[in-house]
Amino acid sequence: MEINLTRDTKTMIARISGRVDTIAASAFQRTLEEALDCRPDRIIVNMEDMAYISSAGLRSVLIVCRKAQACRTTLVCCCMNQIVRKIFDVSGFSRLVKIVDTLDEAESIVI
Repeated sequence: MEINLTRDTKTMIARISGRVDTIAASAFQRTLEEALDCRPDRIIVNMEDMAYISSAGLRSVLIVCRKAQACRTTLVCCCMNQIVRKIFDVSGFSRLVKIVDTLDEAESIVI
């Protein structure tokens, strides 16, 4: 797994590539928690290049989502492929996390 972070004045974008599995989940979570330390208004998790997410990865998403809510930061996931989207849907995470189809949609969400 690889994470590329970019930031402008109000938004942090985390572009994830590879697999967020049991081995990578803690690094994924830690990176997003560190992004929250910067107090952005919004964190966009771009999953365009994410091949897979395991239950450990979903747990990390849930933890980060709760911390983002506590910080009043909007967390948005975008650009999921069919495999990742199905995992989010089947696990019920689609109801817990804001999900949009494109990066443009994620960036246009009013904060």
